[in-house]
Amino acid sequence: MYDIIKKYKLLSLHLMVLILGFTGILGKLISLNSLPLVWYRMTLAFLILLMVMIFKKTILKINKRNFIPLLGAGMIVGLHWLFFFESIKVANISIAVICLSTSSLFSAFLEPIFFKRKLLKYEVLFGMIVLASLSYMLYEKPTSDMNFTLGYTYGIISAFLATLFTLINGKFINKIDATEITTIEMLGGVIIISIILLINQDISIVNNIPSINDLFYLILLSSICTAAV
Repeated sequence: MYDIIKKYKLLSLHLMVLILGFTGILGKLISLNSLPLVWYRMTLAFLILLMVMIFKKTILKINKRNFIPLLGAGMIVGLHWLFFFESIKVANISIAVICLSTSSLFSAFLEPIFFKRKLLKYEVLFGMIVLASLSYMLYEKPTSDMNFTLGYTYGIISAFLATLFTLINGKFINKIDATEITTIEMLGGVIIISIILLINQDISIVNNIPSINDLFYLILLSSICTAAV
C-alpha cells in the first residue's frame, strides 16, 4: 500500500512539473499585455476555486485570522506572475524561465530568516554560480538590446517574489486547506493587479475582451493555478 501511495505522489509531482512547464509557453501565446493577462488568469482561477469551495461547503470555514496574511501572499504571487509574463513579453520564454533559477540564491538567504536556521554555505555557493552564469549570458548580449536587459531584470524580480511567496506559503500549507489558501491568494492577486490598472488608468480589461484563442489559453493557465489543490 505504501509503495502505491509513493508512486502516486511521484507521478503527481512529475505531472505538476510538466504542467507548470507550459506556463511560459501559454503566456507567450496569449496576445494580451501582461497586466490584463495576469488579471484574467487570477480572476478565472479565483472564480473556479470559489465554486469548488461552495460545492464542498467549506466557504464558511475560512478563518478570518488567516485571511489578511494569505491576501498579502496572493498580492506577492500576483506581482510575481506580472514580472514573469512581462519578462516573456519583452524578451522570450527562455530568459524568463532561466531567471527563475536564481530562486536558489534568494532562498539561501531568506529561508534562515523565515525558519530561523543557519545559513548554508553550499546553498549560497550554488546560487552565486547561477547568478554568475546569468551575468555572463547578459554580458554576451549586445548592449543596445534593452529588451534582453529588461527581460533579465523582470525575470530576476519574478524569481525573488516567487521565493518570497513560497516561503510565506510554507507557514500555512500544513495548517490550512490548500483550496482555501489558493482561493484567498488568487483574490489577493486580483486586488493588486486591479489597483495597478486603476493607478495606470488602464481599462484594457474592459475595452479588449480576450479572443477565443486567448480565452482558451487563459483557462488552461487558470487550471494550472488550481491543479495542485
